[in-house]
Amino acid sequence: MSPTAAPPSRYIDEAVQLVGSGPLADALVSCLAPRASELAAPALVLVLAGSAADLDPRFDEHLAALAQNGGGRAVVITEADEIAAEALVGDTRRTREDVLRHWPHRTARLATSGVLLNRISVGASTLLGHEPMLVRRVQACSRGAAGLSAGAVAEAVLALLHPRNTYCVGQELRVDGGLGLHWIAPAASISTLPSHRTVPSDPARSSDPARVLVLGASSGIGAAIATAWAARGAEVILAARREKELGEQLDQIRAAGGSGQLYSVDLGTPGAARAVVEHAWEELGPIGGLVHAAGVFALTSRDEPTRATLDRCMSINFLPYAEAAQTLWERWRGTGTSGSIVGISSVGGSRAMVPHLQAYGTSKAAMDHFTRTMALTMAAQGSRINTVAPGLIRTRLANAVDETFLQSWLARIPMGRPGTTAEIVPLASYLLSSRSQSVTGQVIALDGGFSLPNLPSVQLHRRTSA
Repeated sequence: MSPTAAPPSRYIDEAVQLVGSGPLADALVSCLAPRASELAAPALVLVLAGSAADLDPRFDEHLAALAQNGGGRAVVITEADEIAAEALVGDTRRTREDVLRHWPHRTARLATSGVLLNRISVGASTLLGHEPMLVRRVQACSRGAAGLSAGAVAEAVLALLHPRNTYCVGQELRVDGGLGLHWIAPAASISTLPSHRTVPSDPARSSDPARVLVLGASSGIGAAIATAWAARGAEVILAARREKELGEQLDQIRAAGGSGQLYSVDLGTPGAARAVVEHAWEELGPIGGLVHAAGVFALTSRDEPTRATLDRCMSINFLPYAEAAQTLWERWRGTGTSGSIVGISSVGGSRAMVPHLQAYGTSKAAMDHFTRTMALTMAAQGSRINTVAPGLIRTRLANAVDETFLQSWLARIPMGRPGTTAEIVPLASYLLSSRSQSVTGQVIALDGGFSLPNLPSVQLHRRTSA
């Protein structure tokens, strides 16, 4: 088939279409069809990965059709940039470059029409027609599980097309075992790959954490994630400073048939996060998952010394995250087990949105980069760590935002609205679960498209389309 011809289009469900050819596309249809009820609809999955794939020249037409029909979801699957540069040539490479060149502008424009477009980047695999030597070299440069299975890609599709994952726009979810972390691998590792790198062909059958510790579980995002994991059958350990609110959350969990314990603790106290991990492990048993959702928002003002504001933000937003993650990793390493960690950061860690945000923004940026570096440290033992960076979310912290500033912020969001805690749960849960075994060291924004570049044009597009 020539690069200008349209590849086959198949329906996973009557409202979920998959466009693409090759072994990966075929395998995805088989993986997704039995679980079509878990997918949002209408939706479109475009498979553009594979050195011999037929790339659809009607890419924009498919997306335009979604927009004209009132919106929907779309996922584009491509090779990770590091692989595409070497594996793809000729028309195939040029077509892929054309698709991605205007990615931020395309996703922002489509979001104003109700189309949520995201991307999955995959590692090297013979499944995609890549040369075996390229696959081995990529595995050697991926500190985590670098093998690629259709099951792992299918789980990523299911996560992005989850019916409640409705505030994620223009994001790249890398199913590549940490390739994008740029680990400087020893040359010898190309010929000696550890066995733990193999990814299960069906991640959905792997074990999820049976016991999950949630720091900052008294309200907001932390409480929502704890409730969701209790509903999945995990024992949840709620930790936060406000004991009354913690007790109310635990009562709700138990009333719904869930299991949980609580620890009332001021996480801003040095050593408190480590103590919670140690005590919970000794009293309740091994902990397989950690969520850090504790947070404080503060602007640096003339009335408070800069060091005081920085200390306050770092002591709540970053240091307990690092302390708990390090302590858990030591436990996992010492017992020959592994686990997963999810931090709740903020788009304020990568965007300088307003003056006087330096203390808060720095603490969130520290979380993000700790995630990347800790991912490399933990990966050799099979453990993973990722971060979700919410934008404007309806929480107790957001309620303190000035109304004028709130309206200015909303004008910069392609979706034109704040997110909700319920919209954070699906992707955070995917990252915490065994379904994301090829995903580590990532920072994924859930912000309605706010972090996409050139957003003043989004305001103009919204005004002219009204």
